[in-house]
Amino acid sequence: GYWFFSSIFLTGLATNFFLVQLLPAAERVRFSWLGWLGAAAPAGIVCLIGAAAAIFILFPPGRAQRGIADIVARQQRVLGPLTRREGITLIAGIVLLAGLLQPFIALDPAWWGVVALAIVMLGALDRERFRTSVDWGFLVLFGALLGSGEVARVGGLHTWLADRLVSATSLVHEPMVLVALLAVLTAASRIVLPSRPAMLLLMLATVPTAPALGISPWVAGITVLLMANGWVLPYQGLEYLVARDATRGEAFSDRQGTVFGAALALTRFVAILVSLPYWRLLGLL
Repeated sequence: GYWFFSSIFLTGLATNFFLVQLLPAAERVRFSWLGWLGAAAPAGIVCLIGAAAAIFILFPPGRAQRGIADIVARQQRVLGPLTRREGITLIAGIVLLAGLLQPFIALDPAWWGVVALAIVMLGALDRERFRTSVDWGFLVLFGALLGSGEVARVGGLHTWLADRLVSATSLVHEPMVLVALLAVLTAASRIVLPSRPAMLLLMLATVPTAPALGISPWVAGITVLLMANGWVLPYQGLEYLVARDATRGEAFSDRQGTVFGAALALTRFVAILVSLPYWRLLGLL
């Protein structure tokens, strides 16, 4: 759920903000939360339909067990009343929703940061979880790379890369074909690169240089995000490995996971192809 659609929503994945940081200033304003969702909506719809079809075709539902209502009632009794931690989570959800509606609310964005800090201080994240649950190594790398886009512009790296890419793709003049080739290249890179490094490195190389190829920087970035965040072989998917190990391999086999991962990867590729005419209509190609 959250993993498959994390590239459709701006706040779905930390690396989405890396793409925003690489965009020119005018593009950053355009691709706010709602702007991002509007441009990615066709891809999201195709992903939703394709993923649902893959689930029902590859894992057809069995006959419902009797006594489901009794099981639900028993689980509700086990859950009990709303706890303090659950209440804090509910407040955090409301704050998140209000932050998403920021363009329509006349309130300085800094206040949302103050409210978020207050929620953390209320105990949403205790000291032990703060130390162990946060991937600090990735955050340090991510923070260092956030400023790399501007450094590349000042140093002329994006111009050098653009010249090389234009030369390498001199036989292909159609932006739609170039986007499809970028999607295939990204999927191929996952054979040797984990998802997050693949996203960061490929976006760093292609987003600043995309305009030279007649492609919007955002389109180049979203293509990388969609195709890098997946798996075909089990070792490629961290989320897949977590789900498999959490169920001790009893919920599904690696063969089933491979077939399902391939179906989802194909769905993402089709979603990009379907979105191309829409992106051209928006002036992104």
